Amino acid sequence: YDKINPVSRMADLERVFPVIDSVNKEGDAVQNQEPHKTQSSPISDDSNRCSFLELPVPIIFKVLTYLPAKDIICNIGLVCPYLAEIVNDKQLWVYRNSTLSKNRFPVVRSKKLTDSVEFWRKAALLREEESEKWKSCKFSKCTLPEVHYAGLDSIWMNTESTLLATGGRDRQIVITKIHERKHVQTLSGHNGWVWSLESTKSDEYLVSGSWDHSLRYWNIENGRCESIYSSGSPVLSLSCFNHDDPVMFYSTYHRNVGVVDFRIPEIPVQSLLSDKYHRKAILAVQCYGDYHLITGSEDCLVKLIDIRTRQVVKKIKLPSMVLSMHYKDGHLVVACKDQKLYFLDPEEMSICGIVEPEHEKKMTCVSYCSGCIITGSADCTVKVWEPTENARCLATLNDMSNCVTGLCYRNGILAVVGDNCKTILYIPDGHSAAD
Repeated sequence: YDKINPVSRMADLERVFPVIDSVNKEGDAVQNQEPHKTQSSPISDDSNRCSFLELPVPIIFKVLTYLPAKDIICNIGLVCPYLAEIVNDKQLWVYRNSTLSKNRFPVVRSKKLTDSVEFWRKAALLREEESEKWKSCKFSKCTLPEVHYAGLDSIWMNTESTLLATGGRDRQIVITKIHERKHVQTLSGHNGWVWSLESTKSDEYLVSGSWDHSLRYWNIENGRCESIYSSGSPVLSLSCFNHDDPVMFYSTYHRNVGVVDFRIPEIPVQSLLSDKYHRKAILAVQCYGDYHLITGSEDCLVKLIDIRTRQVVKKIKLPSMVLSMHYKDGHLVVACKDQKLYFLDPEEMSICGIVEPEHEKKMTCVSYCSGCIITGSADCTVKVWEPTENARCLATLNDMSNCVTGLCYRNGILAVVGDNCKTILYIPDGHSAAD
């Protein structure tokens, strides 16, 4: 960039931005006014005009709020080194996030999170894209063919968002190609409802947990069950540290958390925790960091457990039983039976914020990212919210005729299942398998 002539560089910039003479209280650019008299600039050969780069940095920040975040990241930062430095300034993105909503964001303000420029930049980009998509209905809805003959309880989507798996009360797992809307495989073998699904080994294998006290290890390509593991209790939730990891953690109805290593076929499952940590069923388990698990139970407790020592590090008791939870981007979002969402700081296991979604019945599932929160409810609706405290509702989806039992949101694609055998996809406009 330094080798580019400053005058020609400024000419390129001013094709994007008109000359800005002043900014009013609200920050709107005032145009078509007589230019102010300014001193001559080394990057402008017109002494009667104020070039864009000569404006104070706070005004440049304000002007950039009128451009989409994607354009700023992909185009403005490439104009010259000075603008590249501004685009990489954390304060620009902190300010931009503050203009998107007056509500507190992020709700969990850990130093590790808020010190990152990448977090603020990614958050601004995602929040703008999600708000535009859901408010303007820039998505298509698709109901998949009903292969199951009983209600659904679990759902999984691969990393590329090309495959979808659903588990149901008919004891089967159905795999569908998302962009072809085509059923490709049915996995049979469980003798009870399929309550949870998760993948391992870079999405090559699918793990299912069932009410029949077993976990099954499936080869997705050929549909063969390669291993069966006994859990001794109905399996309610699955989680792994990453999708390349051959180790899977699970929680059960009888208050246990177990671990399975798929490199060792069909051995008795090693119990990780005894039932003294929870007094009722553990409905949700999430891997956190490198060595911790988070468990949520019907006894209203959420606990942080160190898997190396098998000891509880932190815990918190919520006002109501935990029904679902999701951890991402430093936020642990817990949906409870009292129809409230609790934002927890997993490090301190403390409540940082509470949202009361406008569902008429209990929430059954929740998904969080820096761009939005998505909740599913027994009132047959799915709602999309701002990822802030006192969040505004961006969209309400009323396409389910029965209780929403599960949802999965990845790469902009939302998949929802219910206890009426139905699976609905919401795909952004212009989205393709290569996106």
